[in-house]
Amino acid sequence: MKLYYIFWLITSVIITVTACNETGTKTSTTVTSSHNRLSALKNAISEADKNIFKKISNLPKVTLPFGSKLLMTIDLPKTWIQSTDEKGNVHPPIFERKMTKIERSYDSIYRAKAITLLQFSKTKFINFNNHDDSLFLKDISKFNFLCDYKYRLPNIGPYECYYQSLKLTAAYNDEFVLGKRYTDNYYLEYGNLVFYDASLGLANIVNIYYTSSGNERYGSDYKWFYIDSQKRILLYRAGSDEGNGYYSLSEIINVDSDGKFVVNKVPASASKNK
Repeated sequence: MKLYYIFWLITSVIITVTACNETGTKTSTTVTSSHNRLSALKNAISEADKNIFKKISNLPKVTLPFGSKLLMTIDLPKTWIQSTDEKGNVHPPIFERKMTKIERSYDSIYRAKAITLLQFSKTKFINFNNHDDSLFLKDISKFNFLCDYKYRLPNIGPYECYYQSLKLTAAYNDEFVLGKRYTDNYYLEYGNLVFYDASLGLANIVNIYYTSSGNERYGSDYKWFYIDSQKRILLYRAGSDEGNGYYSLSEIINVDSDGKFVVNKVPASASKNK
């Protein structure tokens, strides 16, 4: 009986040690496997993309808020007809002048020294199901735009954040000179936020600014942005056409800590300033 007990005790110890070793191996394998996957992702980033990232990392850093502060203070109605007030009294084109003032407030951004590079090869363009987003993606796919990287912003969510504008090509401008696209907006310049995931080498692109005009439309359309101190991205739409005009806050974009883009569309009846 005593020998049986000793045999049982030795067997139990061997089984326990073996089980612990197997468990430790599995855990170690999982960690190693995860590490290898991350290393493989980093190694998969092209040398061209590594070069872009290295250069833009040295861009001037800006603090928030970023954008036109006039959007927070300037008073414009949501719509107007021939610059008349609610009583029908005709006024000088003060609303158009106010829009011009807002537009010119972005000049300092576009006069800033830039690093001109191609777009990242691993790029995801975010479409919030808007007509102008669709036109933006249409032009991106058709024309070989060069990017003017302007600023590095504070990190937003899990991303490193950069501001870029797009340089238009001669082929793009020829589309309008030759009269091929009068029914579309004529975008003169784009401004984008680049949300860069350094672990994947993936650039998520969100269009937050444009200026446009049309050769036969005699008007203009704008998308303006303001990124507040809470890292909310406020997008405004404005434009005018032969005396008629519009202006409103249209979307508020937040980026979650897990990298999800959350878009809140602002109802037409809501206040333009949030």
